[in-house]
Amino acid sequence: MTNNDRYDANFWDRSFRLLVGNQPQAPTNELNQLVASHAAMDGTVEFVVADDVSEVVLQIGDPDNDAATIPIRLK
Repeated sequence: MTNNDRYDANFWDRSFRLLVGNQPQAPTNELNQLVASHAAMDGTVEFVVADDVSEVVLQIGDPDNDAATIPIRLK
């Protein structure tokens, strides 16, 4: 995460969902960091999906506020 704001920002698992079909799934690990103003930090979010799933969509941000989506082909 890159925080270009003048305030610290939360970098947490609540900002990530994996859409399997139309069902959002939360990460299976916990990410809860504070990124200082004008700083960057790497983090890891993990998801578990069934073996027969071939396509998912990673959603980043607040879904009520135009969250970014990234389609991912698994097979």
